[in-house]
Amino acid sequence: MIESDIKGAGRRRWLVDNSRSSKDPLGSLIDFADQLVRSDLVALNEGISELGSGDLSARVSMVSEPLRREDYPGYERLVDVLNQMQAGMCKCATDLNAATEPPCHRLCYVGADSFLEGHLCGQAMGRALNGTGTVAVLYRPAMVSHQLRRKGFCQALAREYPGVHFYSEATEGMTVEDARVAAAKILAERREIDGIYYTHGGVPAGIALAVQEAGMTGRVKIVAHDFGDDTMRCVRDGVITAVLGQDPYAQGHEPVIHVFNHLVAGWQPATPRLLTELELATRDNYQRFWQEGRGTARPEGSDDRYSRPVKKAANRALRIGVLGRAPNSFWDFVRQGVEDANSEIRPYNAAAEWIVPEGNRLEGKVSAEVYAPVLDSLVQQGYDAIVVGVFDRAMVPHINRASERGIPIITYNAEPSGLSSMVLLSLQQAEKLMKVSQGLALSIDQITVATEQVKISMDQVSRATVSQNDQVNQANESLDALVNRIDGVSSEASHGSKVAADASSASQFGTESVGRTLNSMQAIRSSVAQTATTVERLAASSERIDTIVKTIGTIAYQIRLLGINAAIEAAHAGDYGAGFSVVASEIRSLGDRSGSATREITQIVESVQQEIDEALGLMSSELQQVQAGADLAEQAGKLLTGIRDSVDINKDRLQSIAGSVSQMQAFSRKVGGIMQALTAITEENSAAAEEVGAAAKEMLAELNRINDLAHSLAQMARATEQLLAKFTLAETRR
Repeated sequence: MIESDIKGAGRRRWLVDNSRSSKDPLGSLIDFADQLVRSDLVALNEGISELGSGDLSARVSMVSEPLRREDYPGYERLVDVLNQMQAGMCKCATDLNAATEPPCHRLCYVGADSFLEGHLCGQAMGRALNGTGTVAVLYRPAMVSHQLRRKGFCQALAREYPGVHFYSEATEGMTVEDARVAAAKILAERREIDGIYYTHGGVPAGIALAVQEAGMTGRVKIVAHDFGDDTMRCVRDGVITAVLGQDPYAQGHEPVIHVFNHLVAGWQPATPRLLTELELATRDNYQRFWQEGRGTARPEGSDDRYSRPVKKAANRALRIGVLGRAPNSFWDFVRQGVEDANSEIRPYNAAAEWIVPEGNRLEGKVSAEVYAPVLDSLVQQGYDAIVVGVFDRAMVPHINRASERGIPIITYNAEPSGLSSMVLLSLQQAEKLMKVSQGLALSIDQITVATEQVKISMDQVSRATVSQNDQVNQANESLDALVNRIDGVSSEASHGSKVAADASSASQFGTESVGRTLNSMQAIRSSVAQTATTVERLAASSERIDTIVKTIGTIAYQIRLLGINAAIEAAHAGDYGAGFSVVASEIRSLGDRSGSATREITQIVESVQQEIDEALGLMSSELQQVQAGADLAEQAGKLLTGIRDSVDINKDRLQSIAGSVSQMQAFSRKVGGIMQALTAITEENSAAAEEVGAAAKEMLAELNRINDLAHSLAQMARATEQLLAKFTLAETRR
């Protein structure tokens, strides 16, 4: 290792001091040149050699200091040349030391890749200029991330847009006014400028103002960083061409969630660098990322990209310190992410605290001088985890000491990426790749075993399926016969239905005939009642006739007696006819009475005859009604006979149906036996299917694991690609 007190350094310092005090200015300058060659150049050469041989811990310290021009009158030109040589060697030493500075031993980094940011901005500028023009690159050399952005931007133009020429201008300004002054100076000195790229986010509006003041709006393209309100207004108005966002919300939210999951569940990052989404805003799409009055917003549908805390409470109260920066449109959104993450972990006995060092809040400083004491203080206070941005390389030793004490550190937004850091990250990636490969091989072995089990089960299922097919064929044959029988039954049932319909119709006619018969019988009953009444009247007339007949008999008896008496008297009287006249008178009287009685008898007889005639008429009507009833009864008998015949036919058909049903039962029993066999086969198949399912489940789990491993490999590949993108393997224009 090469240090500032390397061998011979003291002697070289003595030579320098003595040469400067000599009276020979030229000799002093020669001694200074000799010092550069024999000490600094040798040290630089040895450091480069050590680095080339793989020693990434090599460090170089330069011992020479620049000369003052006023000490060497007449040799100012030579002094300038020697000072340029000394400055070049110091820059080489600084770059070498930056490449070999100790790596940062943090849990992981969350944020944008600064080199990739610059690369994307370079591509945006090249497209905006249609591949030709001149671009001024303004950057802050004190900021590690800004240097990387500048390198990425220049590399993209050199490789992809060789027609675009660029040059860099260092600036230390941090305000909008500083940016305006720097841009105005460039525009005044170099009117051929076609584009300006500024590595510092939050103040590009100053660049836009300078372009507007110079009357070059639209002609000079501006590409910058971060979705600040002033910046996005310039994008909306078409003054700024493109702005690259780095998802500041995720840079606040994700580190808190990750470090919490690490503390309570042992979470480990798939790759040491968890990069946030980079999104380019232009005049066409700026509303997706920013709106007037609402500021920066998460793009719609971006919630799925953010992590969630494990649902496990810590066994003690956890404190997570997040070292932030003074409020502005960018860092306000970072803080919002921290606060949202804090709300998510609070139910699990943890809290995240947003802490802004006073030096940054009051003066805007981001150096280790401001942040390192606060970091060390959090360690002393017993914070369980710390989230910090590495804006100054000098922060790395403090982070490493905290990590050695077992405090997990997650860096965010910016961190150095020297050669030693990249090699360390590559080694870590290689170790994880080895573990992933071993896990992948184990998963493949398990899948192979599961596949063999699936094959055995599938063979069993195949054999069972063949047997099942045979059973199904038999079942099909039986079912065909059953269907044929069912068709026969259906046909017989149709005929039976038709005959039943005929029987129903006949029954309807029979019912109607019986009804008519009943009506006739009721009519007969009425006629009989009338006949009975007539007969009663005849009986009364007969009684009267009997009385008259008795009277006539009496009269006839008396007349007979009178006749006898008259005869006697006539006999006795002879000539005495006087007495006969009396008898004759009596006989006349009786004759009259007999005539009167005879007339009465005649009338009665006529009445009786009339009654008899009526009775005969009624009897005739009754006979006709009886005949009609007989006819109806005969018709009903015929209908009932038809019904009986239909019933006999249905009986035969039902007997046929019963026979078919018996055969159907036999077929059903046969089908039932086949179905039982199929059930047994199905149970075997089900068991085999369960085995296949279990094996498939195991295979699915392994495939999911392989999928996770593949994602891890993809993440590692992307991270490695991004790390290696900083290296130039082919000759490129500078």
